[in-house]
Amino acid sequence: MFGDTIAHQAGPEYRHLMNQRILILCSHFPPVNATGARRPYYLARALQAHGHPVTVLTNQLTADPPWVADMEGLTVFRLPLTDLPEDLPGWQRVASQLLRPWRGTFLHRPMQALLEPLLPLFHGRRWGMAEQDILRRIGPQDIVVATGPDWYMFEMGMRLAQGTGATFFTDHRDPWNTLIPGVSLQCLNWYGRGIPSWIRRRRNLALERQILQRTAGMTAASPAYLDNAKAIAGDAPGIVIYNGILRRTPPGHVRNERFTILYTGRTYVEQDWKLVVDALLRSSPTGTGPANDIVLRVRGVGGDIGGIPKVLRECAARTGLVELMPELDRDALAREAGHADLLLSVVCEGNRGQLPLKLVDYLSYGRPILLTGGTRGIQHEVLERTRTGVAIGDTGALTTHLIGALDAWRAGTSPSYAPDTAALEALSITHQMDRWRNFLLEHSR
Repeated sequence: MFGDTIAHQAGPEYRHLMNQRILILCSHFPPVNATGARRPYYLARALQAHGHPVTVLTNQLTADPPWVADMEGLTVFRLPLTDLPEDLPGWQRVASQLLRPWRGTFLHRPMQALLEPLLPLFHGRRWGMAEQDILRRIGPQDIVVATGPDWYMFEMGMRLAQGTGATFFTDHRDPWNTLIPGVSLQCLNWYGRGIPSWIRRRRNLALERQILQRTAGMTAASPAYLDNAKAIAGDAPGIVIYNGILRRTPPGHVRNERFTILYTGRTYVEQDWKLVVDALLRSSPTGTGPANDIVLRVRGVGGDIGGIPKVLRECAARTGLVELMPELDRDALAREAGHADLLLSVVCEGNRGQLPLKLVDYLSYGRPILLTGGTRGIQHEVLERTRTGVAIGDTGALTTHLIGALDAWRAGTSPSYAPDTAALEALSITHQMDRWRNFLLEHSR
């Protein structure tokens, strides 16, 4: 499932490609501590460790808290985003300038619907530097890898590969357009309503098809996401490269004052949080207040909790069974997760292809995982293959599981955890990045 052969060194048939210059385009890169920064960073590190000169083009963004990552040996250019790139044609520049004054007003959407067809896709988030200046800055390249989730990276990657004569690859961390069922998420794939939505969808799909017709190969973060990309691109070579597990030494588990369930990162509208909250309420002896000896900590909430599902906010305010907590840096989060009694992942209903980075991180924390939700998909397969947790899809079964775990905790027993270490090794960063590198070399010109 995770790639059967661990090949830490490409074979002799690729020896002449060992020093290939590789350019990576990504929307996030350290010190930005975002999920989108992980995949390109670990690819860059693996390539550089094997002797490849690696250049990264990424957005100029602020980082709070920052990811203090090892950048030695990497050439990184951070480019500011703008709606008026230097090489934007004059008539499109006029259209973009006409749209500017309406931002933040009730007329922005109708003006956008009127002017958007005249503008390039992603017109508000493009690099300001002219393409020719970017080419001069990065110099000659042999391989170009573009990854999301800002799909402008695909378009610019294709153009820079053409400008340098490099072999072009796309990485489908998430699906851009969706042609098969079970892979879409509202935050990524919703184009709005009405005629403007229809136009956006058609334009985006046409551009992705145009780009993927020029790719030498595709990588994807899950089998379903690769199937979706192939439905768009046709017969381009492809391989699944999972977001790999970091090797960690989990901290020794200590008994918490309350039985602690930890959920990290963002929430999604497709998640069934009512199932979780109902089971918490049923398993709690009092239903309210700090007297409860169970708590769900939702870690990663910013200053504005408006994006947190209402059922979680209400339970947090009314019962004390839920705590909404701010984001931590990566090391502090790993320490907290290593002390949790259970690590919670909630599936996005209807999506079978999403393997969220939080679940991959959970696999490195050394604690049992609880997966909830009714849609069976890649997360269930990973848990079963690695033997790292249980999946429960209904309130009654979840309540029973929590009551049993609570009873054991009160008796001084931790939830059982006996992972398949070979399966975890196959899902490691080292293995997955080696497979990615070998794929690039195999399909490079």
